[in-house]
Amino acid sequence: MEHEKKILGPILRPYLGNLFNSSHENAWHVESWRKRRDIYNSEMRSLGIFCKLVTSQEVSPANGIVDSISKGWYWAENTTRMIERSGDGLRLIFLPSSRVFKYNLTFGSNKGL
Repeated sequence: MEHEKKILGPILRPYLGNLFNSSHENAWHVESWRKRRDIYNSEMRSLGIFCKLVTSQEVSPANGIVDSISKGWYWAENTTRMIERSGDGLRLIFLPSSRVFKYNLTFGSNKGL
């Protein structure tokens, strides 16, 4: 057994060192990737819940977006930015199984006092 260590040690040491280094270099970003994946999944679940609430007419799109902004969802913030940039607002069309819901979201003009 001692004789095998002396023969295999010098042969395997560079290989195992290279294997460790390459796996370390290629896996350092896994935690940040998992975190981004979890954020993406929660955003998509939130957007799905918003769509279900709107199509079941439990909430209006405007109130749902405002509620989602207060909860910190990025998709809701991006939606409001799209409404701000567009002069005509943002058209939302929901197509549940046998109906069509069409909405045009705009911001009211700020007339001041």
